[in-house]
Amino acid sequence: MDVLQRIHRWLRRGGLLLDLHPEPEQPPVEVTLDGIRNVYLGRIDTTALIGNIHGARAALRSVVEAGWFERERAVVFDFVSHFPGVDEWLQHREKRRSSSVVDRAIIVSARSALSAVTSGDLQVSERVLATRFKRGHGPRGAPRLP
Repeated sequence: MDVLQRIHRWLRRGGLLLDLHPEPEQPPVEVTLDGIRNVYLGRIDTTALIGNIHGARAALRSVVEAGWFERERAVVFDFVSHFPGVDEWLQHREKRRSSSVVDRAIIVSARSALSAVTSGDLQVSERVLATRFKRGHGPRGAPRLP
């Protein structure tokens, strides 16, 4: 919460804060085969991240309730990452130091499905919440910040 109060101080009047984070759900993994058929393979275990998301939402809710920020608008959208193969996906996860857990069966199924077609890709879909907040006046009774 201290970080959000510092952000409030740094924003000028009329300033905006954009909060962007995944929804607290397990992202599905699919392969598209020959550009026409999607095959569902399973979900990525993001249990550790989900706890962090709920914590961040609670922190934001508390500063909104205190008057530091006012929620203006929110939108949920799907962010779909495409990978030409399993190795590229695993390299991407390693580079990002992903803490989520992928069941070995998903990897095996993806390799098998992609090797059986002439063209295909692996897709991971994450539902994302984007919320725009405007700078509030701060808690009632507190001196106004410039």
